[in-house]
Amino acid sequence: MSVQWTIAKAVAHASIGRDQRQFHRTAKGGHGNRKVGFSASWEAVLGGLLAAGATIVSVTNYDQIRENYFFAAALLVQSLPFLSAAAIAALEGSRLDQWRYWQRLGIRLSKLAGIAH
Repeated sequence: MSVQWTIAKAVAHASIGRDQRQFHRTAKGGHGNRKVGFSASWEAVLGGLLAAGATIVSVTNYDQIRENYFFAAALLVQSLPFLSAAAIAALEGSRLDQWRYWQRLGIRLSKLAGIAH
C-alpha cells in the first residue's frame, strides 16, 4: 500500500504542477538532506480516517440497518493494511526489530518450558 500511495502522490503532484520532478529521491533511497520522521504518517492518517468512518457509521446506525453494519465492517477491513503499515513503521527503530532480541526471547522461553538446559 505504501508504494501505491507514493506513486499516487507523485502523479498528483506532477499533474497539478506542484513539483516539477515527478519522482525524487527520498532519504531512504538517496541519502537525502531531509530528516526522516515517522515513515508511515500518511498511512496512519488514512487508516485512522477509515477506522473513524467505520465507527461513525456503526454508532449512528440508529435504525439498525444490516447493510450499514456491513459497510462499517468493509471500512474497518480496508483500514487494516494502513494501520498495520503504521504499526510496522512504529516498531522499526525499537528493540523488537532486532534479531538478537527474538533469539534471546526464544532461549528464555525454551528454558521456561524446560526444553533447553
